[in-house]
Amino acid sequence: HGSNTVFTGNHISDYVGGVVIAAGDSGENLQSVLVVDNDIKCSYNCIYFFRNATGAGTGMFDISVQDNILEVVDTVKPAAYSAVASCISLLPLHLCYQVFIEDNVLIKGAYVNSCYGILVGNATAGEVSYDLHIRHNYINGFTRNIELPDVAGVGSIGTLYITDNVLTTAKTSTTPASSGIGAVLIARAGQTIDSLFFENNKVVASEYGGVTTGGSITNLKYDFNYVQAGSNYTELLSATVTTDRSYYQQKTITTAVLAPTAGAITAYTTSLTYTKTGKWVTYSGLASISNNGTGAGNLFLQNLPFTSANYSCGVAREAGVSGLTCALQIETGTTAAQIIRYDNGSYPGSTGASFRLSLSYPTTV
Repeated sequence: HGSNTVFTGNHISDYVGGVVIAAGDSGENLQSVLVVDNDIKCSYNCIYFFRNATGAGTGMFDISVQDNILEVVDTVKPAAYSAVASCISLLPLHLCYQVFIEDNVLIKGAYVNSCYGILVGNATAGEVSYDLHIRHNYINGFTRNIELPDVAGVGSIGTLYITDNVLTTAKTSTTPASSGIGAVLIARAGQTIDSLFFENNKVVASEYGGVTTGGSITNLKYDFNYVQAGSNYTELLSATVTTDRSYYQQKTITTAVLAPTAGAITAYTTSLTYTKTGKWVTYSGLASISNNGTGAGNLFLQNLPFTSANYSCGVAREAGVSGLTCALQIETGTTAAQIIRYDNGSYPGSTGASFRLSLSYPTTV
C-alpha cells in the first residue's frame, strides 16, 4: 500500500489472500511497486490489484509482479469474500497501465472448485486501461489459465500483451461447473479492446478448449502460438475480431466424416493430426471403415476444419483389405477431399478398409 514500494523475499501460506496491491484516497495514484521473488500459497487470491477510490487521478501504473511462486489450493469460496477466485487478479475499479506480470509460476492445487490463473480486465465503464503485459509465465491447472472476466459495467483495454507463456492443464471444474480452457480472450458486452497481442505462447493439455477469442477486438495479433488441447476444443472462436491469423497450430481431430455419394457407411472412425502455419495446412492420419453398410459411388473425407483456397492433391494407401494406392483431391472453396483409386476405378471403400493418408493445401484464413 503506497507508491515506491518493494515487496520481496517473503513466504506466505495458509491465508485466504496473500498480497493486496492498493492505493490510498481519491486523487492519489499508486505507482512504482515491485512484488518480486515471493513464495505465496493461499486459498483464494495470491495477488490482488485493488482500487476502491473514486474521482480523478486514481490510477495504478508502473506495477511489476515478477519471479514469484504462487499456488492456490482448492477450497470453497469463503462466504464473506467477494473477490473472484484467482491466483493473480488484475481487475481494479479504476484504470491501470504499465503493468508487468512476468516470469512467475502459477499453480492450482486441485480441480473441484473454479479458479482462474490470471484474471485481467477493467471494471469501470468509460475508462481505458492500457500497456498491460503478461509474459514468460508458467500457469498450470486452473479452470481458465488466463481469463478476461464477464463482469457488469466493464471498462475497456487499450493494449494487452500476452506473450511467451506456457498455459497447461486447464481443468474443468464442478463447483461451479466450468470448462477448462487455456485462455479466454473475449471483449464482453460494452467493452472494447483496441490491440491484443497473443504471441509465442504454448497452450497444451486443456481439458476442453485451447484459446477462445471474441467480442469487439479492433486489432488481434495472434502469431506463432503452439496450441494443443482436448477433443472438444475450439482453437479460435471469433466474433467481431480483425486478425491476420498468420500463426502456427497443431491439433488432433476425430470429427472428419467419411461419406459416400450413394448409400451410407454404417460405422467408421477418423483420426487426423494437422499442422497449420499461416495459410497452409497439412493433415496426416487414419480413416477406417469397420462396416461399409450400403456405401457406394464416390468416397469423400468431409468436415475438414479449413476451407481450401486452391485445388490440391494428396495420397492415401488402403492397408486393411486391398493395399490400394489412392489419391486425395480437394476442390477450391471446399472442406471435403475425395478419396480416388489410383486407376480412377470403382468405389475404394469396403468393410475393414483402413486409409493411411496425407494431404496439404492452402487455406482461406
